[in-house]
Amino acid sequence: DVTEVSLLKPIEVDAGRKRGATGEAGGPDTKKPMSKKDKQAAEREYKRKKSQKKAQRLKQLEEEREQEKNKWLDFNSKTFSKTTKGRVKKSIFATPDAVQGKVGVGTCGKGGRPMTHYIHQEKWKK
Repeated sequence: DVTEVSLLKPIEVDAGRKRGATGEAGGPDTKKPMSKKDKQAAEREYKRKKSQKKAQRLKQLEEEREQEKNKWLDFNSKTFSKTTKGRVKKSIFATPDAVQGKVGVGTCGKGGRPMTHYIHQEKWKK
């Protein structure tokens, strides 16, 4: 039998197979070219996922930094409660409480405090 080519139907290779999950006929090799809108939507989705991952990673790093900071603060507070090492003395250049007080002058009662009194000790004898 001889027929014309224009009357022939295209051959379906996947005649016995079911359609894939995407609804397209054919295997994973057959992909439709994406439209511009689809490409933009895919890019937006990719960027959204990437920014979510980055935010999660930054949050985790911040939590780790906070834990390290709290460890140091706990250690530091324990150390300072036991010793006087590292404590800041009151500066002689601090502003005095008195209205008439002068900065750095506190030896003659002018800095808001009286002069420091020392008791002279006698020599120790056997």
